[in-house]
Amino acid sequence: MPAERRARRSRFLIRRKIGRGGQGVVYEAEDRVLGRTVAIKVVHLDGPGQRESRRAFPREARMAARLQHPHIIPIYDVGEHRGLPYLVFEYVQGRTVKEMLVEKGAMPPRRALALFRPVLEAMAHAHERGVLHLDLTPGNILVGDRDVPRIMDFGLSQMMGTVPDTTMVPVGTLLYMSPEQFDALPPGPATDVRSLALILFEMLAGHPAVTSRTLAAASREITQQDIDVTPLDTGPDMTPLTRFLAGALARDPAQRYPNACAMLLAFDKALEERREVMDAANSAPSEGAVEFLLRRLRRRDDFPALSKSLIAINRMTSKDSTATADQISNVVLRDFALTNKLLKLANSAYYGRIAGEVRSVSHAISLIGFEQLRLTANSLTLVSHVKDRAHGHALRDLLVRSFAAGLLARHLARTQGLRNAEEAFICGMFQALGEILTRLYCPLEYEDIEALVEHEGVSVAAAAHQVLGIDHAALGSAVAREWHFPDDIVAAIAGLPEDAPVKRPADACEHMRDVAVLADTLCRELARAGNADPAPVFDALRERFRESVPLEAEQIPEMAGAALDKLAQFAPILGLNVSGARWYAAARQCVERLSAADVPPAASAAPAA
Repeated sequence: MPAERRARRSRFLIRRKIGRGGQGVVYEAEDRVLGRTVAIKVVHLDGPGQRESRRAFPREARMAARLQHPHIIPIYDVGEHRGLPYLVFEYVQGRTVKEMLVEKGAMPPRRALALFRPVLEAMAHAHERGVLHLDLTPGNILVGDRDVPRIMDFGLSQMMGTVPDTTMVPVGTLLYMSPEQFDALPPGPATDVRSLALILFEMLAGHPAVTSRTLAAASREITQQDIDVTPLDTGPDMTPLTRFLAGALARDPAQRYPNACAMLLAFDKALEERREVMDAANSAPSEGAVEFLLRRLRRRDDFPALSKSLIAINRMTSKDSTATADQISNVVLRDFALTNKLLKLANSAYYGRIAGEVRSVSHAISLIGFEQLRLTANSLTLVSHVKDRAHGHALRDLLVRSFAAGLLARHLARTQGLRNAEEAFICGMFQALGEILTRLYCPLEYEDIEALVEHEGVSVAAAAHQVLGIDHAALGSAVAREWHFPDDIVAAIAGLPEDAPVKRPADACEHMRDVAVLADTLCRELARAGNADPAPVFDALRERFRESVPLEAEQIPEMAGAALDKLAQFAPILGLNVSGARWYAAARQCVERLSAADVPPAASAAPAA
């Protein structure tokens, strides 16, 4: 009771104990000055680890303060209360990788690799700044909302080049230690490299690579036996990964990757080799799957009419076409609904001072231009087609999200200096084409895809490939090709591999594709934030696309907000009920939270003691 009363008078109000480690106890607490939930690690200063605990307290604070990365839990504050030092960290709701492995065993390779790469990026960041972790384990990787992993607990960390204290016994978590830690040799970046490889091994295998459980047996196994990675080599697609692991698990640190930066490069190369193997194995079945699905779609009564309308407009507005506005207007006039909506668009506030003066389709086409016509015709045709058949929130939300992605892609294209921003709109909007068509025409298969994602933890692309034989992007690009979209738009709709880092684009076509994929991904993430802090997810996205579409953190809520505003302005022309879309409400809330996070505190607010 006295301790509880003291806590109520302090800045931090302890709520519950959430963990215990070698150097202390971790609590969930309320920061009553800043009004936020935090994690507080109270460092032990008694018992057999007293000496190391006294070393760990200032060291962990200094190490954590040097690191600013979306996949490392940041430190907020340090202090001492009645002789007990404590550290205050961001509170992250989630589970550790260890807890996930205990619950479900080995992870599917795609999920394990997707979780592991951000961790590897974070340690590359630490090594670049001279920081060694030296206690990397599945229990020190916390996975929050939307599968965002974060490294925690730098209690044993050191700066590179630190001279070891030879009077101390080896410290660390037994199963994840390296031979040099038992030989009183100075630890280095290669020590973390081996621990990272041991974590990935366990994620793929479902059990630790080191099987001994006593100190004596484990030390012999670690220092005298090589780790066998062959059980993981279950197929040609896994061979590049087992070669990668072998290069990181060598007993001699000189034979491992020298640091996490080099390990990250080797990992990306292994991923690329794995994708090439999988593409080669799946190329023939995928072509058959595309043709099967196209035949299935063509048999639907409404699908051919949609295709013919789009084909005619796309052919006449292509770069090589010599069609006039009058000739194109004759095609547009065949579709009464499209004619009315095109005139409504031309006369809307969207076109400013001339609004209300356009009376003919040819005048409207001359005003908005062929590129805008193609944009409008395709979006209006698809929206009208899908909207009339949408019998639930999910499909309508998907339609609203895809249109927002198009508007955001156009905004991004302009900020990136791309000439054809209207084409970026189509590329962004039709990123979801395959998903829309699957939900519309293959509802049972779509339910199977959703079940795989929810219950087996696989990605949407992997689940679609398992059910349909191809992913949504491949289906969307195949349909776009059948609708005679230009080749660069077809390539953009085909998208990017999920796990691949985005490289510097070789040409404008690749740049357009990257802009469209980023816009679509941003729109997907806008509605997934829930009550969690969305900033780490968007920071990771910025990092992934930084070589192709560089963005500052504050640009994301600014551009997303502008796209949502334009969507609300343009939606009535399409007949879309934006205010009733759950995606729109969630996205708007996320943008507001991101914007609030970017606002600096008031100058009058003094820092808390």
